[in-house]
Amino acid sequence: METMTMLFRKYLLSELHILTYQPGEMENLSDGLLAKGITVNENMKSFGFILSPADVVRLSVSPALDTFYESFRELLPDVKAKPMYPDFPKQVLGISDAQFRLHQYLHYLSTYGMELLTGSPVLKGWLPEVEDTPKSVEDQQLLSASVVELVPETEAYEKSLSVILRKRERLTLPEQYLVREAAVMVAPDYLKTLEIPFRENVQTLFLAVFSGCEREQALPVLAALCHHTGDVLKCIRRLLSACRYHLRTSQKKTLVRLLESYPARDFSENLMMSDTLRERHLRVLECLDYNAYSRSASHKEVVRQLREGSLRSWEGRAVELVRSHAENALAYLAARPGIMLRRQAWLLSLDYPTQEVEDFLCRAAGKLSTQTLVKNVRYFQTHMTREDLDAGLAKDRENVTAAFDEEERMINAAAMYLRRECATKLRMVDWEYRCARDRAISEALGEIREKYKRIEEEIREEILQRTQEQRAELAQIHAAIDAAKQGKPLSWKRIQRTINAICRSYLTYLSEYAGAVPGQDAGKSAAETAGAVPGQDAGKPAEAPARSAWLDRAQPDPDTDRLRELERKIREIKEEVRGAYGDLEKNKLREEEEVRREICARYETNPEAERKKAEIQETYDAMIREKEAMVSSDLEDLRIRREKALAGVDRMWQRKYDFLERTPEFVASLKRILVVHFSQVVTPLQGKKVFLDMDAFDLDHSTIETNDKSAEGGYIRSGIAYRIPEQARNVRFFVYWNDPARVDVDLHASGKNREGRVICVGWNRNFRDSGIAHSGDITHSDAAEYIDIDLSADISTVSANINLFSGKRAFRDIAECYVGLMAVRELGEDVKLYNRKNCFFSHELLSGMASMHYGYIDVQNRYVKFIGSDYCGGYYERSLKDDAERLFSVNEYLRIVFQAQQVTLTEKREEADVVLTMGKNTLPHGLSLLEENFFMDCR
Repeated sequence: METMTMLFRKYLLSELHILTYQPGEMENLSDGLLAKGITVNENMKSFGFILSPADVVRLSVSPALDTFYESFRELLPDVKAKPMYPDFPKQVLGISDAQFRLHQYLHYLSTYGMELLTGSPVLKGWLPEVEDTPKSVEDQQLLSASVVELVPETEAYEKSLSVILRKRERLTLPEQYLVREAAVMVAPDYLKTLEIPFRENVQTLFLAVFSGCEREQALPVLAALCHHTGDVLKCIRRLLSACRYHLRTSQKKTLVRLLESYPARDFSENLMMSDTLRERHLRVLECLDYNAYSRSASHKEVVRQLREGSLRSWEGRAVELVRSHAENALAYLAARPGIMLRRQAWLLSLDYPTQEVEDFLCRAAGKLSTQTLVKNVRYFQTHMTREDLDAGLAKDRENVTAAFDEEERMINAAAMYLRRECATKLRMVDWEYRCARDRAISEALGEIREKYKRIEEEIREEILQRTQEQRAELAQIHAAIDAAKQGKPLSWKRIQRTINAICRSYLTYLSEYAGAVPGQDAGKSAAETAGAVPGQDAGKPAEAPARSAWLDRAQPDPDTDRLRELERKIREIKEEVRGAYGDLEKNKLREEEEVRREICARYETNPEAERKKAEIQETYDAMIREKEAMVSSDLEDLRIRREKALAGVDRMWQRKYDFLERTPEFVASLKRILVVHFSQVVTPLQGKKVFLDMDAFDLDHSTIETNDKSAEGGYIRSGIAYRIPEQARNVRFFVYWNDPARVDVDLHASGKNREGRVICVGWNRNFRDSGIAHSGDITHSDAAEYIDIDLSADISTVSANINLFSGKRAFRDIAECYVGLMAVRELGEDVKLYNRKNCFFSHELLSGMASMHYGYIDVQNRYVKFIGSDYCGGYYERSLKDDAERLFSVNEYLRIVFQAQQVTLTEKREEADVVLTMGKNTLPHGLSLLEENFFMDCR
């Protein structure tokens, strides 16, 4: 046998209070070994657990006695980190609000703020430097230790399966794990012998066997586990969902063989249980490729009838008879009393006599499900209130009104759409003619610009020719200056600057009015092309003066005269160019404006456009009139349908209001059926004297959770109320979490004081209020938070809530998240904050929730409850309030059982034939409500 996993052993302890051990020989028992066994037992008490005397003896002779305590200790989760204020709660009670908030903001800044600023994850944030007193004092034990059972390792798998699967209730998440692990570790023959009264639990075992055993071994086991094809079909639906609707060929063949191992009549009855199930079963058969792998002609025929719709469901026939108030309707429905019980409220809402329905159910009371009976009594006695009906009616009317408002908006939008479409068409006509006008203007302007471009080209050619003459003249001047610079006193540099200035001025005007000089080298400047003076520095900037003052003062000589003449000619060319181009530009602008006015005038009144627009308007006016008539008719029809729908909602809820008036009668009928049910069941209590050993529990405020119990599990189920010991001064709500990534888990406490004022304590509310104190919100992993509730404060009720703020999507994704409620007496700085022995209950969270209403503390009545339900909103305003008068409590349930079983309660333990306890007991005549699943199965 493979070694048992740590997680399996951990769940054995937390869910079943079972520890595994290696058996020894009783002949080896000695005083020394017995002393060791007793010592181990005493050490286990410090963690809230204890062994029965018989188990202490068994442990004493175990070969693993020396290592048993350490192996036990490692199964217990622990709070491994300190809170933000290690000397909580006194540090928090003595700190100022400003200092607390400053520390909190700095902590947030060191995590979320730095992540936002840098974009890099921060694994651990800043925490304040505060006093941390060594925690050396243990709080005294306030709760009695829980008895745990020793089971040999070789029997642990079979033991876990037998204990878990014999319960008539849905498995919790830890129980599902235990079943899956144990199913593949036990012999197939043992699995065939298992009795599973709650048939839904077969699905978990089915999946484990199907995926963990060989095909030939799995088939007979699955056939033994499933009583009929209805069980098989439910299991296949669960299997398909787990496999994402993808199975191998061999798996499909196995499942088809399993279905056909039952008679065709059984196959037919379970395929068509109801119209809803018909669609689901067709989907299952399609995924199995049933026709391809079927080998039974009779089963194929049943499937053909199912597909064609010729199979009639028994339940559909029953509904038809009941709605028509047929004479044999109740008798027909009573053939399946379980269905009749589930539809009892529906029957009464259809005005069937309460006593007549009750008589039919009482005849088959022994076959009815205790769970369904308890669930119905609890629901109608606890949850059916006028406030609930008012809220439901308002919500339904709101939904119906919203649906019709949306339909009205869509109807009105149809006519509005036609109007918008008509306006769009008219705008399109205008746009088309504007585009035509703009195209005509553009074409006309293009022609004008082409004409003037040709004129400019002619002027440019003429100027170019005249430029060539000036270049030749400049060249002659250069040659004369080159010859004269040998002996004449004229300064060469002055002459050079003058010539260059004149040339630059000329070329500037030429470029401005005539454009680039044709034939100019792209790699040279205009001055170089025009004949700049050789030897001039090309890198120097152009000189601004167009005329040198030296030229005016120079003595007359041939060179200066020629320069003056050249300057005059250049000025003439400038004026000529300016005048020519100025006239051209004026003429071009004038012609363009005339063309624009002419074309705009031509398109301003266009008969064709007006005709098109009139046609469009006329067409759409007719369509809009027709649509408005339809809209008017549709709106009238909508108004009638809205009134009918709201009237239907009112009638439906009026039936519920009417039924509410009959609820006390209905609940009384259910309780009478429950009494008859228990009177027909054989139990160990029949005619016995019973002593209730349940001082640690408040049975008047305890409830029996059925389908709505928490999936988180735990040995003490949700709904059971623990009494708070008189010595306890506080109730402590705690959480510890750790993960490789940074995760932020938050605790909240919302409640009311005795005057009804709402009290809110949490990360974004008060950190202390009316005797409730928070140890500080930590935003990184490997952290702990606490909330203390002072039982002497002015507090009525408190709801303990936990929320996963960031880091993971659900609690199950966190590597470790451990939460619980604990009784506290000592509050000194040197007292340990966490003591496992004083935990009312604790859980390592496994569910897919991200927020949870974990527990409920009634300070006035001094009890706590584990709730473990999803809690998405209303952390601070919502507070669960138990109403003892409306609860179907465990105490009332037991009174019904005792009445039916003719039990006599005794106040003395020694006079009792049976001692009834909540958990495991050490007495030979003891009976445990939890261990024997006495809540749902009194057999």
